[in-house]
Amino acid sequence: MTVTASKRPLDVDDRTEVKAKKAKLLKETITKDQGPLGFVWDGENYSCAYDSVLTILLSIWMQNPSKWKGHFKDMKRTMNVLASGFHRSGENGRTLESARNKVRHLLHQRNSTLFPYGQAGTSVSEMVEQLLRSDNIIASNWIRCVECNQETNLNNDLQTCVIQCTQYQNCSTSECLQKKFQEPHPRRRCTQCNGELERIFRFDVVPKILVFSVQDADITISKKISFKDGDERVTFSLKGIVYFGDFHYTSRVCSGNSVWFHDGMTTGKECAYEKKLSDFTDFELTKCQNKTVSQIIYARK
Repeated sequence: MTVTASKRPLDVDDRTEVKAKKAKLLKETITKDQGPLGFVWDGENYSCAYDSVLTILLSIWMQNPSKWKGHFKDMKRTMNVLASGFHRSGENGRTLESARNKVRHLLHQRNSTLFPYGQAGTSVSEMVEQLLRSDNIIASNWIRCVECNQETNLNNDLQTCVIQCTQYQNCSTSECLQKKFQEPHPRRRCTQCNGELERIFRFDVVPKILVFSVQDADITISKKISFKDGDERVTFSLKGIVYFGDFHYTSRVCSGNSVWFHDGMTTGKECAYEKKLSDFTDFELTKCQNKTVSQIIYARK
């Protein structure tokens, strides 16, 4: 004889709770299934510096390929080659790694010492500096008198959207940028009025991507950066972090409010879901699996 256990009918509260649980489960499943794509590590020609950065740039590009292809193209030929590689991956056997290798080849042609093949390794800070270098002036440095407002161009223009933060300690990336915008210059006085001088950092063109190179500096990671550019409020959102340790680079990718881990040696073509960005503290983001933050990448909304 078969006995069928009777089930009491669900009341309204029960049905609501079940629907909520199903919706939450479905949302988590969709989020994980739609995780960022990653690059597979090349063990013959160590590629982790490229893999860590390009995985983040790919995630940015995937948000709106037509828009970001234009933004990448406006930067420089190298970024245009990268965008084209992203676009053509999957066609006629082309892979994401093909796009990476083309960019790597271009950088190697420019400087084979900084960007070698084989197992010598590549400095990610040098690679990001060259990759995101623009043909146009992005920012300029000035000296301004706090008394008479006279300004002098230091002829130290910036053609890359990488901000070096090695001189700043015990601050956030947002505070680092604010210090970069305006800081005292105590060694000189104004030639016109003998007033105090300050160093001014000014964007000629606000970039679409902003990178902070921290190189083990004691800096916490802001999830958003905002500042005024004339009458416009400019906001950058955290898109990824590159980490270094034990002669190897890995990265975290921030997509929406989700954070994913990528290591071309272990996660390969996929990224491993960690948790929501809002669940990370700013300080917690500076470490990842015994590796230390090296590059912090933001993009404009």
